[in-house]
Amino acid sequence: DRPLPAGKISPRSALAFVFVAAISAIFLATLVGIPSVFLAVILLITIIAYDCWLKNNFLGYFAIALARVINVVLGYSAGITLLISNQNEITRLSIILISTFLYVTAISYISRKEVESSPKKSNFQISIVLLSLIPAILTFFTLSGVFKWDLFLSLIIFIGMLIKSLVGKYGSPNPEVAKKIVRNLVLS
Repeated sequence: DRPLPAGKISPRSALAFVFVAAISAIFLATLVGIPSVFLAVILLITIIAYDCWLKNNFLGYFAIALARVINVVLGYSAGITLLISNQNEITRLSIILISTFLYVTAISYISRKEVESSPKKSNFQISIVLLSLIPAILTFFTLSGVFKWDLFLSLIIFIGMLIKSLVGKYGSPNPEVAKKIVRNLVLS
């Protein structure tokens, strides 16, 4: 499915594209401001570290999750001065970032473990623990008044998608099932 391993594009072409995309991203970040440039460079370093050194060990789960978190913060970077002056927004963003980190870590873990020749029940349990922390965190902070009650509707939909993605499918020897689980988790 992936063009580089399938030989549809050459490694040289892929590297050239990555170089142009990275330079373009940093240039576009300069149009927003210094915090955006700083975050874009950190994101680029994180992605390179993942691709070159961390992809095939346990730190890879955390590196890809960190890249997603930096990406979210990069989206906030245009209004960083407003964010810094508002304690409630900092709290909300922190909760969102922690939840994003846990969620992407879980997806990375599931996607890597599902393609193993014999998925273990313990892998499923670890994934469930990671994924269940997110609704627990959001529920706690909604009940504490940090988030509005309308978050519960989104939370219920989110939990439903998690359950639909995992229950009855996890541990299937069919790689297509693993792809569907990961796709559903990414889309949710």
